[in-house]
Amino acid sequence: PIELRDFVDSFDSEKLGVYLDIGNLIGYQQYPPHWVELLGPRIKRVQIKDYRENFDWTGNFSFCDLGTGDVPWQETIKSLKQIDYKSTVIAEMLPWDETLLARTSSAMDALFDF
Repeated sequence: PIELRDFVDSFDSEKLGVYLDIGNLIGYQQYPPHWVELLGPRIKRVQIKDYRENFDWTGNFSFCDLGTGDVPWQETIKSLKQIDYKSTVIAEMLPWDETLLARTSSAMDALFDF
């Protein structure tokens, strides 16, 4: 996150920012709250999903419902509040089924109270 922060800052423009994909950070064994804290106001949009690591020694991750995977949601949301993030949060949820939208909406309501 330090390199990304410095890269964005090097342009000295309010028009340039970061579209932060919280779920993908887990896939790279990163800690999302750390990224949020370091990038701060440079974060223009947030995309969320949840992953669960497959414990078969392959290092692969599988999509799962929000709040049921390995993303540290409580800490991540706390850090978003600390930087006063008030823009959109976009959910990327796979695989599709007829109940996915309702489950995702309920999970987002439970996770985000701002």
